[in-house]
Amino acid sequence: MKFKNVNLPTEQLHSFDFAHRGLHDSGRGVAENSLDAFEAACEQGFGIELDVRLSADGTARVFHDATLKRAAGIKKLISKLTDCELDDIRIFGTQSRIPTLSEVLERIADRVPLLIELKSDKKSPDPTRAVHSLLKHYKGRYLIQSFDPRQLRLYRRLSPETPVGLLATGLRENGEKVSRIIDYVLKNLKVDFICRPDFISYDFSKRDRLSAIARRRLARGPEFSWTIRNLEDYAKAKELGCIPIFEGFLPKR
Repeated sequence: MKFKNVNLPTEQLHSFDFAHRGLHDSGRGVAENSLDAFEAACEQGFGIELDVRLSADGTARVFHDATLKRAAGIKKLISKLTDCELDDIRIFGTQSRIPTLSEVLERIADRVPLLIELKSDKKSPDPTRAVHSLLKHYKGRYLIQSFDPRQLRLYRRLSPETPVGLLATGLRENGEKVSRIIDYVLKNLKVDFICRPDFISYDFSKRDRLSAIARRRLARGPEFSWTIRNLEDYAKAKELGCIPIFEGFLPKR
């Protein structure tokens, strides 16, 4: 199988391992989702998985959490802070700040492929259109993924040639406050009719719980496995034909 984007054939994807939020290392003062972490991944030849949320000014910022509590001890939503306010904040005890997606694209410059997760929730606006507005001018390799099939459907409408992938796990088991029905539907990938994903990105620790329907769906496209945190799981993911999204160690090259 090849994606519609001719710059990113499936066989090329399988030659990469993807660094989860960049090649970050708290011991070395390299924060997750920072320019330093992305540069480190590029230097090692790893693909990069990253997250995007919107600031109060509508700017696409590369950051995972809805709030700054974990990263900076600040109990405020990213979506309620202006770009000027965000530029003054340093994260995870380092000198790194929260980069804009535009800065990341300029820094990466297609040295490695990007796996971009669209983040949104009840308190955070949808970044889909803002991300598309930037990526339509980017000449590098990238894929879009999300837990929300509606975001994938919108991105497909905006850019039919871009590969989009559905993220899945047991949300309730991970502490998310969602209904049992929504949890079941997403965990078992029963939203194919909404977004028609080109690939799946599944929680590796829960991969064995995929339904028979989901397993048949996986055969139609590549499967990313997240988050791989040791060499044993890395080897297993590779054996299963999955593309690892790893963190906390260096895969064997």
